Amino acid sequence: VAEHLFTKENLTISLTASEDGKQAFEKEAEVILSALYPDVPGEQLHMACEKKNEGFKTPGQVNYVIRSGSFKEQGIPFSGSLDVLQTLLGYGYLWNEIRVKGGAYGGGIAISELHGRAFTYSFRDPNLAETNAIYNTLPDYVANFDAEEREMTKNILGTMSNIDAPLSPRTEGSRSFVAYLTGKTEQDEQRRRDEILATTAEDIRKTGPVLTAMLSSGCICTVGSAAKVEECRDMFGEVKTLL
Repeated sequence: VAEHLFTKENLTISLTASEDGKQAFEKEAEVILSALYPDVPGEQLHMACEKKNEGFKTPGQVNYVIRSGSFKEQGIPFSGSLDVLQTLLGYGYLWNEIRVKGGAYGGGIAISELHGRAFTYSFRDPNLAETNAIYNTLPDYVANFDAEEREMTKNILGTMSNIDAPLSPRTEGSRSFVAYLTGKTEQDEQRRRDEILATTAEDIRKTGPVLTAMLSSGCICTVGSAAKVEECRDMFGEVKTLL
């Protein structure tokens, strides 16, 4: 794998520096280039994605419970309202159900515009089956969601604080590099901001298909208590022991 990946032809460098820093780096760049593998013309490496649904048993007493799935594959587009959905579920419903009631250290949901995938997660969680059951209630919760303007404003502000937080030079360089790799423009970012700021409770109710698509993919993975994983063995395609 390394011989296919780490070649000169595959190299893209992202540098965040002053002009002096750029010139200093260029002088030393040959050290990096000389350490890379030569390109092998005509060879391609194909890696297939598999749904293994693995449960990993550990000697610990807590679990890390993940459900994941693609909404892009079902033709559902990303919108800024999904950013707000992450905030209100992560600091609201999932927080209350998984942490406050369930006793987990934390949990939440992430929805990726880039990959068109969503995943829910819990960590240091005493539960497994119960947490998975909570994930399954998400479409119904969203379908019946309602909130006053004040509550929506709070969630929108919380979302924007992540989107437009002050950037250090390192973070700004990293964000610019991702934009370069993905083709994202400033206009794309502004559209996302506008959609976030305009999100209403009705928009949140319309996000239900994203959650349904995620859950219908049937992808689950848990690293956790041997007793809990064994108890829920039927949930997994394969159970392994981590030493």
